[in-house]
Amino acid sequence: MAAAMLYAGSIILMDRLSRQDDPLTLGILEVGFVSLFALTASLITEMPRLPAGGVEWGVILVLAVVCTGFGFTLQPVAQRYTGVERAGLFCALNPASAAVLGAVFLHERLGWRGLLECGLVLASVALSRLGVSKQELEEMPAA
Repeated sequence: MAAAMLYAGSIILMDRLSRQDDPLTLGILEVGFVSLFALTASLITEMPRLPAGGVEWGVILVLAVVCTGFGFTLQPVAQRYTGVERAGLFCALNPASAAVLGAVFLHERLGWRGLLECGLVLASVALSRLGVSKQELEEMPAA
């Protein structure tokens, strides 16, 4: 629950800051600080090791560039042009879409619990949109 509340707080904060400052710089700073804090936590709590082979380095490179570099750095840029509610909804879909893509491409098993959790995420997104009037939908900026 704490992680969800902190993530929601970061989306709201990024919404406000991206309208005042350069969103690309904000995204780069966000990734930099998270990296610094994660490195510090890993040095305190475990014995880190460098990857052993080329496959491991390749996976880390793809994760760093695609997921972190594009995802978290460009999120403030995109969020500048959309509302905080829509950004929150997109972020809420991340776990469900990751589970479905893992099942399709990596042949991971969701099981009944995973399907239930994906259903709950999708239901929460749908329920959050039920109270939105047609006028509010028309006034929302396009993504």
